[in-house]
Amino acid sequence: YLRLEESSPLVQWLLDQQAAQAEQDAHGHVGLALIQKLAGFAGEPLFEAMFTYENYPIDATVNQSLGELKISDSQGIDGNHYPVALIILTGEELVLRLIFNRARLDDAQAADLLARLSQLIEALPVIAKTPLAAIPLTTLS
Repeated sequence: YLRLEESSPLVQWLLDQQAAQAEQDAHGHVGLALIQKLAGFAGEPLFEAMFTYENYPIDATVNQSLGELKISDSQGIDGNHYPVALIILTGEELVLRLIFNRARLDDAQAADLLARLSQLIEALPVIAKTPLAAIPLTTLS
């Protein structure tokens, strides 16, 4: 889970989350079924959302090293069972893609969520040192 320290600046919180994720990697070999059993949730869903960051090294340098073979586009299609999945694709600009269960979110709610995430990402340089509790959840204007 993500621990929120109200007074922690956003940039420090993000660094802490990155470090915590790296520590969890040491336990990546443990299967989900065992985790569910140990947590007392055997057979029950443990997660409501999924975040995927895709970082494909497709740039001019890669294409130059391939000779006549050129990579012009890539696309990943992945099904999942999560009610909400956010995929961020990198390139000349970030692309946010939201896959969602329409029984949980409608199109307007999904568009609103993407708009808020986009606004947050664009504001990161300005709010990086802002304590988490001071970051507005509705708008960053």
